[in-house]
Amino acid sequence: MKKLAYVVLGVFILVFLWNSILFAQNQQLPDEKSVYQVIQEIAPLLDKEIKKEVDPILKKVKKDISQEAVKIVENSSKIIELLDKKQKDDALSLIETNIGKLEILLKEYPEISFLPVSVEARVIETITYLDLIKKDKELAKSLIEKGYLQDARHLLEGMVSEINIQEKNLPLITYPDALSMAAVLTKKGEFDKAKNVIQEALNALIIKENIIPLPLVRAQVILKKVLAMLKEKDIQKDKILRYVGVADYEITVAEELGYGKRGEEFKDIHDRIKEIKQKISENQESKGLLNELMKKINNFKEKIFNKKEEK
Repeated sequence: MKKLAYVVLGVFILVFLWNSILFAQNQQLPDEKSVYQVIQEIAPLLDKEIKKEVDPILKKVKKDISQEAVKIVENSSKIIELLDKKQKDDALSLIETNIGKLEILLKEYPEISFLPVSVEARVIETITYLDLIKKDKELAKSLIEKGYLQDARHLLEGMVSEINIQEKNLPLITYPDALSMAAVLTKKGEFDKAKNVIQEALNALIIKENIIPLPLVRAQVILKKVLAMLKEKDIQKDKILRYVGVADYEITVAEELGYGKRGEEFKDIHDRIKEIKQKISENQESKGLLNELMKKINNFKEKIFNKKEEK
């Protein structure tokens, strides 16, 4: 019995120590006030970084946009207006014009199935603080378990912190069929049905989304600022450590929001940040480690960005 008591006591001590370690790790993350202060301080740098991220992508897609495809989409909206007014001949004429344009595009681009017609980038920032993210995740889990799926969906839709680049594309294969069907219905005088076919075709434009997680961008900006501060003559160690702590906080935000899978990649980043903090605390060289970490975060961000979603 005495041996068993020792074993139980040993297990209790181990559990207590483990919980203490976890608590200490959580305590290392800065409070919301510190996070807010650092984010405010880097705001101008963050704006520049977002522009730097987005501009080349927008420029590339805009270069690939087919003006003929854009015209087809614009004409489709006009066709709906004409069908609303029951202007049969004008609607048919514009449908035939669109079909002709599509035939030319199919011959011009036989190797591709869709062409870009528009692109836009939006910064979507609805949630940033860890405590709120964790509470909302638990609430969403509880709602799902109780069968309140739509309530959970609305809650999860708000858990976003990203640059969202959305590209709309005209499907070259299916769009001509929709126009031909609309032409047949228009000839029969079935204007509402023809209008619905055109509207469904417009709604079926292929959307490609690319996502850049904002917490990872913020972490990069913060670490760049840290590198600059380390080069100053009068190094403010406390301020630098606060900045590194907020970068770690941002990485945790990205992890909690599900940008990338939980696992070794996030753990490795957190471990590297811990090592950098230790080096800075001990007045040791840390610039090399910082540069390596920033490359790793950039590669991680690129991996998430390249996972394109089609709708």
